[in-house]
Amino acid sequence: MSEYQKCVTAKKCPPGALQSSHWAQTPDLLPGVLFDKMWAPLTANDHPIAGVNWDNAQAYVAWLKAKTGQNYRLPTEAEWERAARGGKEGQRFWWGDEFDMRFANTAAKGDGWDWTSPVDAYPGHPYGLFDMAGNLLEWVQDCWHDNYEGTPASEVAWTKSCFGTQKVLRGGSWGSDPDSVRSAARGHGEPNDRYFALGFRVARGL
Repeated sequence: MSEYQKCVTAKKCPPGALQSSHWAQTPDLLPGVLFDKMWAPLTANDHPIAGVNWDNAQAYVAWLKAKTGQNYRLPTEAEWERAARGGKEGQRFWWGDEFDMRFANTAAKGDGWDWTSPVDAYPGHPYGLFDMAGNLLEWVQDCWHDNYEGTPASEVAWTKSCFGTQKVLRGGSWGSDPDSVRSAARGHGEPNDRYFALGFRVARGL
């Protein structure tokens, strides 16, 4: 959240949805206990930015690229899955084939988090990454396809012959069932979707 907020302060990115008038004008959230419970974790500096759409993520990486001179971008779907597996091909999760709530923030509660959790609340996997399973669904660069037929041979983003305008989401969220946070699980959304279970991470080209 704190890193994204720098882009908001620079007036290059919009605030997350929970901080915007969109949610503030939603009668079933404000005023009320639900909104109060959501506000703290979904706007905390040590939590990931939530409630951002694909276009917001693109604005952030464009700002970060311009600010640093480094080739930041959203990861491709293939890159994301390879990273999520942590070198453990053939397993449902990077830690094994059985779901274990000690490793991911999902709807299988008992971990103390009702919404998002801090970025380092769960153990990192062999590549030193955090929350590749659960916490927030993550936008990637690719557009949505129902299957992998015709996928590019390399790990470049798949942006042709798309299913409408939808973009790929990976990783599952705090509201996902365990099966939906498998390394191979896929989701999709419209590029202007700004739900509070949506976030992103960045990649840097070398």
